[in-house]
Amino acid sequence: MDCNELLAQLMEEERPADTAPPPTAPIPIETVSHDINRKRARLAALASGGQVKLTFKGHLVNTERVDAMTDTEVEEVYARYKARLGAMMTKSLGASLLHLYASAASLLLPLPPERQLALVADLEKDPFVSSALSSACCEL
Repeated sequence: MDCNELLAQLMEEERPADTAPPPTAPIPIETVSHDINRKRARLAALASGGQVKLTFKGHLVNTERVDAMTDTEVEEVYARYKARLGAMMTKSLGASLLHLYASAASLLLPLPPERQLALVADLEKDPFVSSALSSACCEL
């Protein structure tokens, strides 16, 4: 038996038979519309800023294209942007942690400063270390 099934069974046993389950409130359309408009505005700002190259279906996304996109297309481009941003942040945080590790190791071991960069480069090449570091940074 699954934990969720056990919890549901216990909740049914505790609830009197004449009470109905609490109704679930639908998400108001205004909230969904506001969320899409916020994402559309964020994508338009990124496209007009020029620092991030957004592509959709093989074409660069500009502000006019963002305005012409459907809601599902905006969701897709925004999800890609968030995934790419998360990957960049994970990589940057991982590199910082490796440099911190090398600095801490040089305090405890007789490791000259010029060897710290070689240690960091060696750790970045190790697939086990990079995988463990990526998963740890994703959790953060």
